[in-house]
Amino acid sequence: AQAAAAAAEDYARAASLSERLETLAAREGALRGEEAREEGGYDRAAARKGELVRREEAAWAALAGQCRACLAARRALAGEAGEEEAARLAAEERAVEEEGEALRKEEARRSTLSAEATAAEEAMSAALADETRHDVADRARWEARERGLAEEVAALREALDQKLAEQAECGVSVARCDAAIEAVEVRLAASAGAAELRSKLDALEQAGALSAAIAAALQESKARHEATASTFAAKQKERAAWVGAAAAAVHEAESEVERRQGAQRGAARLVSASSSLALHRSREREQCGRMLDALADCRAAQRRHGDAVVQGEAEAGRLQLEVKGLQDQRARLELELKLASSSRKFAEAAELSAELKALCVKLDGDEDVALQQQVLEQVETEKASLAAESAREAALQRELQQEQRSLDRRRFDLLLEHLEAVRAVLPEAEAAQAELLSAELEQSEAARHELMRRWAWDTRGRPKRPAGEEKEGEGEAAAKAAAATQKESKKARERASDEDRDASSRPAG
Repeated sequence: AQAAAAAAEDYARAASLSERLETLAAREGALRGEEAREEGGYDRAAARKGELVRREEAAWAALAGQCRACLAARRALAGEAGEEEAARLAAEERAVEEEGEALRKEEARRSTLSAEATAAEEAMSAALADETRHDVADRARWEARERGLAEEVAALREALDQKLAEQAECGVSVARCDAAIEAVEVRLAASAGAAELRSKLDALEQAGALSAAIAAALQESKARHEATASTFAAKQKERAAWVGAAAAAVHEAESEVERRQGAQRGAARLVSASSSLALHRSREREQCGRMLDALADCRAAQRRHGDAVVQGEAEAGRLQLEVKGLQDQRARLELELKLASSSRKFAEAAELSAELKALCVKLDGDEDVALQQQVLEQVETEKASLAAESAREAALQRELQQEQRSLDRRRFDLLLEHLEAVRAVLPEAEAAQAELLSAELEQSEAARHELMRRWAWDTRGRPKRPAGEEKEGEGEAAAKAAAATQKESKKARERASDEDRDASSRPAG
């Protein structure tokens, strides 16, 4: 715009634009300095925060170590106490088993004694039955006879006396048989077998009493063992809860250490990504700055050559006008000389002839024509230089675009890394830091979309497919990309104009 104003000889506007450009350049320098100071302060604060985070992480790591030591001590104490009580419980279990074994042995002995007593009783009963079988049979026969006779007495009244006598005799015989049976029983009771049976029955009774006492002691031991086992289980549960609390503390501390280490890694990744972006911006300014300086020099050379062409053409035009004025003056003098000659004004004709000769000598020997030719040759030379600078500018523009594309591709990858790093640390960030990170996230996302629109890239930085290969429904995206490209071209032209203004307002040297 400044060059256009200068070309249109709007020098006031050109001066105003130059002052404005100088003001903007000064403000840009001040803002860059302030940005550098703020970035330095931010870096110092980030370094301080990193140191504090590392200290906090070390404190949590120490706490986790103490919790692990406490857990090991609790496990050792709980193990020792559990082993002691388990040993006591095992001893009680062995004692109960021994008592049970004694009870089983006593029950077996009692069962043996019972079987022996039963066998002896059965043998005595068999012997009694064997020795009294004749008497028993006689007694049964006489009883039957007595019953029959009683019936005969009842039926035969007339033979009552005789039958009563016979009945009395039968009663005497029955008494005699009972006495014989009783004598056998007494004899058998006084025998060694009866004494052995009584001894076995007494032993059986004593064994029953002993078994009952052993069973009662066993029940008491079982009850005591069950109480001890219940107490042991309760203590084991308490010790398990005690150890579990220590294990939970260890897990919590280790989780916190792991979380903080993850946050530290995320913060380090974010710092690395931000540093890489800042370094890339610095390198981009450095690399593109040299090319922009070369472009500015090229455009300045073009302006110089253009100004030289304009000045040369103006000088050639001025010289041409002067020559034309002399030629017009010669034609006028020739016409006036002819008129004076035809009017026979010889004195005037002589003056006009002398003036005409002097003018012709001046035209023939004037240096303006040669100077005009020289100026025109210089103009052609400047035009050739201007064309060469224009071609050089186009080459620089292509080189700058290629370099900018390469730099933007690297910046796109760095922006992706920065976005992933910000998203990784954003959930764990505090409110103030989360606000800053959200702003950084929005800026990086906007910059990434700007690069995607500028170079027609997809979300991973790859060139989009040609229009012929697009699927149905991608036409709108292609139209948007084309509009974005046109917009970028317009912005590029505006940036070029701004660079022209910057170059024209830059102090010489």
